[in-house]
Amino acid sequence: MKTIFIFLTVFLSQCAPKQTENAMAENTVEVSDTILLNTKEFVTIGNGYEMKISKFVSDSRCPEGVNCVWIGQVEMNVAVYKSKKLVEEKLILITSTTFEENKKWFAKYIFGDNKSITSIEVKPNRVKDIEIKENEYLLEILSK
Repeated sequence: MKTIFIFLTVFLSQCAPKQTENAMAENTVEVSDTILLNTKEFVTIGNGYEMKISKFVSDSRCPEGVNCVWIGQVEMNVAVYKSKKLVEEKLILITSTTFEENKKWFAKYIFGDNKSITSIEVKPNRVKDIEIKENEYLLEILSK
């Protein structure tokens, strides 16, 4: 009886439909493009533009481990260069309500018409009693 059960289990598992390479390719998720801006170096963002955080202004985000009334915000100046010449410098305010405004500004310089900015985040997250140095801040811009 055990032999028949094992035989049927092995036989049925071999008969199960296998996913082809084409079917697996259809199930893959498109990988997003990521741009990480920092205060230390210029990042080439396409179309001959380079970008960096030229000045970190403030970070009033609510730290992890703390109960806050207000979620907070981050302010930083972002500079855009082309051929080593300053094109524009803008004070960027990162809050829960400024995503669309920031998205439009970054989209002028980043990616093509076939890409869309899906996220703009400041890294690392603030943590109670841990100071983040200015050169540790990153501005992460994601697109699909």
